[in-house]
Amino acid sequence: MTLKIDIITADICKLAVDAVVSIENEASIQASDFTAGINQSAGAGLRLELVFLSKFNRGDVKITKAHDLKASHIIHVNLPCLNDDGLNDDGLIDQQGLASCYRNILEIAIDYDIKTIAIPAISYDIDGAAVGISEKSAEIAINSVKSFLRHFPLINHVIYCCFDNKTKSIFDAALAK
Repeated sequence: MTLKIDIITADICKLAVDAVVSIENEASIQASDFTAGINQSAGAGLRLELVFLSKFNRGDVKITKAHDLKASHIIHVNLPCLNDDGLNDDGLIDQQGLASCYRNILEIAIDYDIKTIAIPAISYDIDGAAVGISEKSAEIAINSVKSFLRHFPLINHVIYCCFDNKTKSIFDAALAK
């Protein structure tokens, strides 16, 4: 099976894929603005399902049905919090933690026989505000997925969904390396 990686600028809620990834934070699986957009698009069924999901720590993943989205599932992941420079609270990129999050996303996707997955190119600061992706964070995202799927080639299409052209350029450059 050949892995196809695409980098697009789009609304992740409108993609017809097996799963979309929702970036969460430690406070609540429903806390971030990005998550609120997915929750609203997915409808009341997702909000009801989220009531039964507990708080989770950085790196954890959970999966729900996608309800009113075109996707079949939503994979909820708690990425390390980053600031505007793509750094964590200590001023460093948690490379291992970030790579682990992507592996966790792919592991649960394989458990649910997901073949196509859309991952947002976004991160959050400690307050849940969206921040841009650094070049290093994009490289970790791309390389983690490529490395994992080289060993477990069960997912055939990964889409990095960017919210603007600047982010898309950063991911395009990381993929080209």
